Amino acid sequence: MIKRLSNSFPLRLTNLLFEIERAAAALPDGASLRRHIARARELLEDEMGMRYEDPIGEPYSETRTDVDASVAGTTAYDLVITETLKPIIRQIDAGHSMILQKGIVVASPRDLHR
Repeated sequence: MIKRLSNSFPLRLTNLLFEIERAAAALPDGASLRRHIARARELLEDEMGMRYEDPIGEPYSETRTDVDASVAGTTAYDLVITETLKPIIRQIDAGHSMILQKGIVVASPRDLHR
């Protein structure tokens, strides 16, 4: 008998895959593992229409709607995303994108990271 999946399963699986990908990036010889992760990402998108994004390095402003940020530092000017705690997860359907999970990030002033 096949167990019915919970509604949260796709998001939990996607978050886990993001964590595995981040850990694999830190491995000195993780090329093979990264290829398997890329295949899993393709499968996730092809079969479930879900895609995740790591916004690290992207500009951050308070008008951004796809992430919730903690701001490090004392200024809120010229911020960049310096850490991703949870990825942005989107549902893609017929070319349209809907956010299923906002990214959880840390943003810091750009001049601290040059």
